[in-house]
Amino acid sequence: MSEKVSKSVSEESKNSRRKQWLTVIAGAILMLSFGGLYAWSVIVPSLQQFTGASLTSLSAVFSVAVISFTIAMVVGPSFYYRFDASTTTKNFQLNLSSPSSF
Repeated sequence: MSEKVSKSVSEESKNSRRKQWLTVIAGAILMLSFGGLYAWSVIVPSLQQFTGASLTSLSAVFSVAVISFTIAMVVGPSFYYRFDASTTTKNFQLNLSSPSSF
C-alpha cells in the first residue's frame, strides 16, 4: 500500500515540476513577444532593408500586433476564470479514464 502511495506522490511531483517548467517557458515566450513590440522601432529599418517592404506595410503589422495583444489582455482573464487549467486537466483525465469516451 505504501509503495502505491509513494508512487502516486512521485507522479504528482513529476507532473507539478513539468507544469512549473511549462509555466516558465510560456512566460518566456510571452515576454519575448512583448519585447518584440517594445523594440519594434529599432527592428523596422533592418526589416525594411531586408524585405524591401514599405514602412506602411510594416506599420500595419505592428498595429495588428498591438490590437491583438490588447484584445487578448481584455478577454484573457474571462477565459482563465471560465476555463481554469485545473478544471480542464481534471476533465481531460476523467475522459481518458472512462472507457465510454473512446
